[in-house]
Amino acid sequence: MGLDITAYQHVEYVGPGCGQGCVELNISRPERAMPLHSGLYHVFGDTYNFHAGSYGSYNRWRTSLCLAAHGTYPLIIWDNKSKYAGKPFVELIDFSDCEGVIGPEVSTKLAEDFCAHAVMARGWNIVDRGWFLAKYEEWQRAFCLAADDGAVIFH
Repeated sequence: MGLDITAYQHVEYVGPGCGQGCVELNISRPERAMPLHSGLYHVFGDTYNFHAGSYGSYNRWRTSLCLAAHGTYPLIIWDNKSKYAGKPFVELIDFSDCEGVIGPEVSTKLAEDFCAHAVMARGWNIVDRGWFLAKYEEWQRAFCLAADDGAVIFH
């Protein structure tokens, strides 16, 4: 049990009646899923799956990311959204830890954040750095894939 992630490279809305190669997207935060909306999508590109960890370990990872990138805890960002808007990783830090969809626009921004901070992340003072960096690379790969008209699904 825990948080599983599926990243799709290219999805295209098809509506009802889609056969094989389709996935249903249930959008709970439209601002994170732009320009996608709820419905069935045909998957044209690559798919990448990974286990982000138990809910507890994912939240520890997300907290480590937040502390390293911003020097504060996720709760501070959640309570001060406008102050942190557009800053690195905020769209992931301020997102459900159990389900949801991040679309290509936000995936592009997050992919840029992960790429821009990849070298710096290796030097962050984080407990269990090897585990943290392995998850960092998985998230980076997922968002880079979804930046190409795709989606990242939390389930």
